[in-house]
Amino acid sequence: MATAAQVERMKEVKNELIELELKDSSLLEIERKPGDFSIPNESTWNLLHQAYQRVLSDANDDRDNDEREPTQGGFVVSHRVRHSPQKGRGVFSEEFVRKGDVVIKTGPVANFWTEDEWRKFLAHLPSALARDVAQWAYVVPDSYDDPETDHSVMLDLYAGSLMNHGDTTPLSSHSSSSADHPPSNSSLANILSASDDNLYALRDIQAGEEFLIDYKLFHIKNHKLNWFDSIRNQLFKEDHGFKILSLVDDS
Repeated sequence: MATAAQVERMKEVKNELIELELKDSSLLEIERKPGDFSIPNESTWNLLHQAYQRVLSDANDDRDNDEREPTQGGFVVSHRVRHSPQKGRGVFSEEFVRKGDVVIKTGPVANFWTEDEWRKFLAHLPSALARDVAQWAYVVPDSYDDPETDHSVMLDLYAGSLMNHGDTTPLSSHSSSSADHPPSNSSLANILSASDDNLYALRDIQAGEEFLIDYKLFHIKNHKLNWFDSIRNQLFKEDHGFKILSLVDDS
């Protein structure tokens, strides 16, 4: 009969073999842990960029694709993507960020105007990543003045896709002090987009704290892109919060 130490070692070896198998089978060199979500890395974002460029090159549209070229940008503070308790994955600060400091400069994003573009993009991705992307993407008002395309799909092509939701609430005068120094497990948003499209720290953020953003401030709930929801539902049936954490477009 195996001793307790031997049983424990057998478990460790099994987990090591699972990790090795997952890494060997991954085309993206994504870090994985047994039973956990994969952790995207630079290879992931590069693949998304490449898939998006293919979509743009194939686009048959009279609009200028130059406006859809991904910009340079993203996080300007030291950060790390890792597993977040009860949330899956999240983005955590690796340095102290002072209130009002820029956290993200207008990051590279992909913009999809049609169902055909969105389907082609997903078809260029491994199935596991396509599921992730369907979860990360969101619907926004279309910047192009076309009444038939009131909304479009957007996807952050960098670690911003992994940021989790946090509520934003008006700060009363008597609560401002506690708002600047909330408990470490606070569920309030701590970064916010400004008119220049950069994202700023709403308060002091400590090293090791997770970056949280309010989904309701940018994701359109009652959009007209039925195909977007249909494709998402085809890929997975879980509700990841978008039915609740969405902006109501009253236009």
